[in-house]
Parts: sequence; structure tokens; C-alpha cells
Amino acid sequence: MLASVRDEALYLDIETTGLSRNFNQITVIGALYRGQFHQWVWPQRVDALAQILREAPVVVTFNGARFDLPFLDAHLPALPQPRAHIDLMPIAGVFDVTGGQKPVERYFDLVRDDTIREMDGFEAVLLWCKSVYGDAGSFERLLYYNRTDVEMLPRLTARLCEARSSEAGESKARRTAGDERPPQLGHAPLSFADLRETWTERQVGLPPLTPVITWVEHGIRPRSRHGRTIGDNGEV
Repeated sequence: MLASVRDEALYLDIETTGLSRNFNQITVIGALYRGQFHQWVWPQRVDALAQILREAPVVVTFNGARFDLPFLDAHLPALPQPRAHIDLMPIAGVFDVTGGQKPVERYFDLVRDDTIREMDGFEAVLLWCKSVYGDAGSFERLLYYNRTDVEMLPRLTARLCEARSSEAGESKARRTAGDERPPQLGHAPLSFADLRETWTERQVGLPPLTPVITWVEHGIRPRSRHGRTIGDNGEV
């Protein structure tokens, strides 16, 4: 199924303030669909995402069954459910490739830009904290990190299809045009100035963010209620 639908798939990834959908918030949503990259930043309306979800025959994520989709359900319950969902994480596990999205990419020789190559989910949380407290550079880096997460998904899908075809003795799976051409910009994210203004007015999530900054100052990586460090296999 993966090879047959990947050209029409919606590739989706979110960033949050932590691992718990009960205590943390969605900060950024990135989506790639039919050659257009879309991005939403809290507290933008997600009407356009709802329309894409209605149209897309399948949503492709990495660890989305445990993380992205449950978070969206909890925080944006009005969004339509995906018509179908493919999570690349267990598919990678079939080839004995485990870990988060970044280690799996490296296994399949997919290379990220040097500026974010070693970045993980914990740093994404920190970048959001810095952004709302006035660091424009952190905001741009967070958006770029999310965009890279999303744009890597079709490339990783192609590698997994090729690996499956090779294992089955078939010819290599066809690469999508999207693997080579950079996507066009669709829905634009909130500007940094608007984020700062909205945050100043609402101060939503301020109490949970203060401990994060304190942890970072002391070199401590916070853990979820289940004992996982933010940025582990269940990446943000």
C-alpha cells in the first residue's frame, strides 16, 4: 500500500511543549501535501489543515500512532480523522532499524542540514520557550526543524519502499517527483511578531515553560510521567 499511495499522501509532523497530551501543548504543525508545504503555529486556525485531511487518501507520519495523532485528537478535536494512516516507525522496525526518525534517516543515508543535524525533540521544546520570550532566531530554527522533519518523510518513505522491493526481489520502487523538487509554500506560519504579541496577551502555558528553562540552565533533561527523556524514541 505504501508505494501505491505515497504521491498522494499527506506527510505530517507536530512539535509540542512536551510528551504528554494531557499536560503539554501543540506549538507547530507541519504538513506536506501534493507538492506544497504548510505550517501552522499556535494559536493559528487550522481550517486549511482540516480541508487537507478531508481530501488526503492517507496520512503518513513517524511515530504518529503514539504521538502526533493522539495529540491532535486531544487538542484539536474538531479536525477530521485521517481516512487512513501509515506510521513509518513500525515499518522501519521490520528491517531491524529502531529508534527515532533521525537515526532511521541516517541508516538509509538521508542527511540533514548541518545546522539541525544533531537537534532533537528536547531542543525543539527549548527553542519554543526561547521564541515566546523574544528570540527570533530560535523561532526560525524551530520552524526549519519542523519543516525538515516533514520533508524527510517522503524521502524516508521512498527508501523503505526500495528496501521492501529489494528484499522481495522486485525492481526498485519509483521515486516521487517530490523527492527531487523543493515543495512550494502553502499555508504560512504565524510571524514572530504576531507570536510575541499573542503570547504577551494570553500567556498560555507559561507555568510549564518556566521549569523547562530552569532545567536547561542546570543541564537536566526533563522526563515524562513514564520516565522517558524528552527527545528519546518517542520524539516530540
